[in-house]
Amino acid sequence: MLKAKMKKRRLEKVSASDDVSFDLPASLTSMAAQARPIRIVMVDIDQPLPELRANDHYSDACVVVCQKGVPRCMEMIDLTIGVPGVQSRMRELLAESEIAGSKVPQLPTLADADLPRISIVVPTIVARTEELRHCIESIELLDYPNFEVLLVDNRRVLPALDPLTALVKDRPSVRVIREPRPGISAARNEGVKHADAGVIAFTDDDVQVDHEWLRAIGARFVSDPDLDAVTGLILPAELESPSQIWFERYYGGFNGPRTFTPLTLEPDPKSRRLFRGSRVLVRDFTGAEVRRFAVYGVGAYAAGANMAFRRSTLERSGGFDVALGTGTPARGGEDLAALIAI
Repeated sequence: MLKAKMKKRRLEKVSASDDVSFDLPASLTSMAAQARPIRIVMVDIDQPLPELRANDHYSDACVVVCQKGVPRCMEMIDLTIGVPGVQSRMRELLAESEIAGSKVPQLPTLADADLPRISIVVPTIVARTEELRHCIESIELLDYPNFEVLLVDNRRVLPALDPLTALVKDRPSVRVIREPRPGISAARNEGVKHADAGVIAFTDDDVQVDHEWLRAIGARFVSDPDLDAVTGLILPAELESPSQIWFERYYGGFNGPRTFTPLTLEPDPKSRRLFRGSRVLVRDFTGAEVRRFAVYGVGAYAAGANMAFRRSTLERSGGFDVALGTGTPARGGEDLAALIAI
């Protein structure tokens, strides 16, 4: 599980139009006025319920129900219904989550010696130093025995007074790599080039990783030698600005709609030879079919802020397309393209 702050530029992509068939506010101004900040609350099944109240700042809460630190479900709750009503709804969520969680097999508990070494690649242009600092600090708290951190500096030109120097000072575990060619794909490829592990995990510089993040990734790769890639949940770190709120509420956020149970994606074996690889089969943890969809729908199951690949898989597929991604005219799509390529 990761937490990511959405960039405010997301709002620039929303526009009102006379030709849309559904009801939209007349202007971005009215849309923004309807986007009230939302409180994010983590609730553990084994802990007492918090007393959540509406106040002048928050009238809604995004409640994430966890079981032993693992998110099981997430729901928006109207806080204006009062504490008893909110707690009643949370009890329902806890019961539903406990039932759902009891059906999901637990990851195997592996000895440290059995876990693979992992290289973490974090591209950055050092535009948000405070968020980058929180990202590095969360990585330092990871519960994992054997990993390295490669911070890929993707700025074209370094400033005379470089804030990155202070950020990485006294952090010997963080190795800074330079890649002046613009684009997150070029940065990720350079990180892969310098990585020394057989598994490479990627996250973004505005993300805070869960302390069990690498253990989940490592255990997945060990338990299934045929896996090429592992992706995971990305939750919002805050829902304060209109762009963050609209992205979460009406787009579904990263990996929207979110899935809280493990799924496996593979090429649809029923696809005709000419179109082999153009459709994807989704199975649940029992092996049962969940759905089939066109390959471009993979984006609903993964995003670049939380993905890991075997090094051999990236080498076989050619890595990330440097024509795609943040920092290029395309502004995105590199993570989807990398997953499709495998």
